[in-house]
Amino acid sequence: MEHLLSCSCGRKIPVSRSQAGQEITCECGQLLQVPTLRGFAQLPLAESETLTAGSTDRRPWGGWRGTIMAVSVAVFALSAIPCAYYSYIRSQIDVSYGIEDEIAAGNQAFDAMPLENMVADWSNLERVGLGPKDKPPFYYWKRYAREQDISAMVTGVIAAISAIMAIALWVTAPKARK
Repeated sequence: MEHLLSCSCGRKIPVSRSQAGQEITCECGQLLQVPTLRGFAQLPLAESETLTAGSTDRRPWGGWRGTIMAVSVAVFALSAIPCAYYSYIRSQIDVSYGIEDEIAAGNQAFDAMPLENMVADWSNLERVGLGPKDKPPFYYWKRYAREQDISAMVTGVIAAISAIMAIALWVTAPKARK
């Protein structure tokens, strides 16, 4: 716990009990004698003096500001990593293949098929039927790519908001007085 030692220039210098009996120099250059342990009882406490003067805490990261800063940095780290992961996964998915490409590939396969195979396939389709209608694989890949886009956007927004909050706290933090 620190106490305040007054100088004749008007400055109040914080001193601790470990400095008892020593001499310290004020910013004005005057040598001040720190009282012994018994003399500390007459010195005002540093916390009570700052509270009565209406000034803020000397520690820039004390109290709520330090807690909010730590939470902001943690949220940034915990959301930036998944954002990078989702963005990487999304960059690996090719979504340029569409329904037109599927139709063109089917037509090309039928054009290259011998007539006997085509007749056999047609007979099999007449006997068995088309079966359940499934969506083509490219549909599922496009849907998966969209999910990765949304996940990357959500985690990116969370990371950006927490980074802005941490930067704002850093910029507005009171400077520690020495």
